[in-house]
Amino acid sequence: MHGIIADTIAQQLIETLFSNWNKQELGALMELFSEDIELISNKVMDLLPEANGRIK
Repeated sequence: MHGIIADTIAQQLIETLFSNWNKQELGALMELFSEDIELISNKVMDLLPEANGRIK
């Protein structure tokens, strides 16, 4: 299935993401994402119901 990553890689990515966020290193944070990223989250549904849970 496209887009599925191993748990260990996902954990490393999350740790790096939060580390960069907490250090307010926007450049390093943005390097973790590609231009065609799609975020799927239940929280998105709560905040932006019209987005159907997805942000591109």
